[in-house]
Amino acid sequence: MTLRLLLVDDDPGLRALLRATLDAVDVEVEEAEDAPSALAAIRRRRPDAIVLDVNLPGMDGLAFTRQLKRDRATKDIPIVIL
Repeated sequence: MTLRLLLVDDDPGLRALLRATLDAVDVEVEEAEDAPSALAAIRRRRPDAIVLDVNLPGMDGLAFTRQLKRDRATKDIPIVIL
């Protein structure tokens, strides 16, 4: 079973580095650059875990985490904040 991970960071270079690292260990990675695109990705296909940048444009990572934890559909998704 492959782990589905959502990587949320506004820095494309960091996303590419993390993706390359995670691809090497057979993790399915979807990327998002901000909270709205991350929320859309979660609605399309719920990830097993989220790696989230704290300094996102617009809604920051901490506010986005609070939003996800208040929602019954997403509150149980583990989140790692960078």
